[in-house]
Amino acid sequence: MKFLGINIKSSMPQNEVIDALARLFLADIPISHVQRIVNALVTGNTTYAKIKDFTAPHLQSLKTKSSDKNWHKRMKNRVQEWAKAFGRIEEDDFDYIAEQYQVNYLDVFGTPQFASPEEMASSVKKIIKGQNSAIEQLSVPFFQHYAKGKYGFGCPMTKPILLCGPTGSGKTETLNSFSEICDSPFIMINSSECTPTGWKGASFEDVLAEKVRKYGRSEVENAIIFIDEIDKITHTGCGKETDDMGYDIMRFMMNLTDPRNNIRLNNGLGKNGEQSFIELSISNMLIVFSGAFSGIEKMIKKRLNLIYGVGFTCNTSLSPDKQQNVYSQITSDDLQQWGFMAEFTGRLGQIITLNPLGENEMYQILTESKNSILTRQISYTRNLYNAKLRFTETALRLICRKAAGRGLGFRGVQTLFASCLNSLYYKLPVAGSACHTIDVDEIYVEQQLKTL
Repeated sequence: MKFLGINIKSSMPQNEVIDALARLFLADIPISHVQRIVNALVTGNTTYAKIKDFTAPHLQSLKTKSSDKNWHKRMKNRVQEWAKAFGRIEEDDFDYIAEQYQVNYLDVFGTPQFASPEEMASSVKKIIKGQNSAIEQLSVPFFQHYAKGKYGFGCPMTKPILLCGPTGSGKTETLNSFSEICDSPFIMINSSECTPTGWKGASFEDVLAEKVRKYGRSEVENAIIFIDEIDKITHTGCGKETDDMGYDIMRFMMNLTDPRNNIRLNNGLGKNGEQSFIELSISNMLIVFSGAFSGIEKMIKKRLNLIYGVGFTCNTSLSPDKQQNVYSQITSDDLQQWGFMAEFTGRLGQIITLNPLGENEMYQILTESKNSILTRQISYTRNLYNAKLRFTETALRLICRKAAGRGLGFRGVQTLFASCLNSLYYKLPVAGSACHTIDVDEIYVEQQLKTL
């Protein structure tokens, strides 16, 4: 077994060895002392309980790492010392440390240095599968946002992005992955829960003001603002026309499309009882609108003549891929037919679409995506139950096939995955001394999912 650059053969249970090494790496202990403890671990002259008790007070700094300006510098030095003493630390080693101690790869190594959008896209593709085209398109505005914060050069052509895709195609996960490697605050606003200024309920201004109070004005002004469910404000998907409320929301969002604008937010009453305001600059923000637009594919098919009718033939000039993924053919005209104002759609930059996820894409996400739900579940089972969880390929493909049939995207996989494991965990005791293996095959999955 190799973990944190160390090959260890020990009679101690594997999960205890991994946790002991993680604690020694994170603890504020001289590396020479750590070497003596590791040698004692190899020779059997110490126990996990002793290492746990010894390192406990040295891990107190983890509680204040977010406010300790020197913590990141100390950890970078720690990595260099550790590499000289034991060996190179791999990025995957941090999966366990992040899960158990909330210290991830970026906490220690800092934001990766990207020389181009292509390098940024390559990093995101390790996490997000089946959406290469969308990732490559998104990498350009996200790299420009990253470069502006890093080097101070802003692109004068920056405009808001509209990200479209079916339910469960990975819109939120994709944007969150980009924001993490950009080291930018990620602020998510559900537009279907907001009202226009002056209407009953929380307006966009109220939500942004609350974010400023929570994170600080500077953080919000340099954030990635993700406005989700934008397709719901027009009500077209519900068979209704856009109302005054929807149009008022669009008028406010048009203010977010011009980086020269400042937004004046109501900050409540000041100490003297007078109304106070927050002037918020949007010049450094990256605005991303997003929505599923369920039903818009019918409009697109009609426009592209992809619907068969009596006496009519289907348009065959489009490639089979584009005929299958009609989302990729969304235009401003389709958005206006959906109910958006022409003034709003005209101010959008790129319209980027995610592909619907089929069985093969879902299987790829499960088995190849970095820190996937399968990887996390195997790690959880090993750590809590001291058990090795193994799925056959046919079992995983059956879950993906049934999820694809439900049309809920990868959310369906997560639901079915949890349903399969609930009865298994029901009788499984917490970690014993002996490690055992749990094999999950297609027959077991079929039995668990037959009532769903």
